[in-house]
Amino acid sequence: MNFVVIYNQGNGCDYTIGCGINSQQFTAPSWEHAVEFVKKEIAENYRGERELEKAELFEVSLYANLPLKLWKQEMAAADAQAEERAAIARDRAELARLRALYEPAPNRGDGS
Repeated sequence: MNFVVIYNQGNGCDYTIGCGINSQQFTAPSWEHAVEFVKKEIAENYRGERELEKAELFEVSLYANLPLKLWKQEMAAADAQAEERAAIARDRAELARLRALYEPAPNRGDGS
């Protein structure tokens, strides 16, 4: 069975997401073994200055190592495309402004 435990020291800090929070993924044959594992981890690693305010244990039925590198590349490509479209729109607006400023008015052929 797969588990995740989230340890919370509770004394946080300013403007930081997850400050004072640590997580750990592990496997155990049962819920009871998982609880004992967490109890041992707390006894060995979270005493004194590192004392916890809260610990939450989750059994995880699905797990995926998400392709963050690929997602970042896709987001960067989408950002580049959006910037290219915005640059084209700016260039077209500037072209229309310059045409209106410098091109002679069309000759209507009626003498005016």
